[in-house]
Amino acid sequence: MASLTITPGRVSDHDYADDAIVSELAYNLMIAVSSARILGQLDYSEYSSELLAISKALAGEIALLLYTGHYVDGLASELSEAINYAWINTYDDLEFLELLHRAIELKQLIDKNAASSRHALDLLNLMTRVFGINLSHSGSTLLSKIYRNPEPRLVLQMFCTALVIALGGLSEGGGKVVQD
Repeated sequence: MASLTITPGRVSDHDYADDAIVSELAYNLMIAVSSARILGQLDYSEYSSELLAISKALAGEIALLLYTGHYVDGLASELSEAINYAWINTYDDLEFLELLHRAIELKQLIDKNAASSRHALDLLNLMTRVFGINLSHSGSTLLSKIYRNPEPRLVLQMFCTALVIALGGLSEGGGKVVQD
């Protein structure tokens, strides 16, 4: 059984983001993903691909702004195996936006030392539903540990990682290839 190793990291070079900026990024991400999905369904794959590239950039920026300074070895690999990549064809726009806002709220609570396991579990449950994360995946020992003990900083880090992975990573090519 794998152990849960948390490595404190350096907080990103960004100052803590203004709530309005992160909220605007979240809204723009929801619009870009939704538009990409619609254009893809209409067979405008060229435009859909461009919007997905924009979505990846927005997701990366959100992940940087919400970064907690923690790194969990193996988390990205497990998430890349547990996420249902078809989520993008079935998700609800408002539920996705709610997920993004709950992550922002959890970051605010963490910054105020007011975050609880309940707040983290609420985000975790919504995240697993939106991204179709299968916690019973045979290799998901870290995900199961985080779910059993939803420490707010770890759950927020899991969200940031899952958001980037669910959109195909940060590279232009995307795909399921993830490096921890």
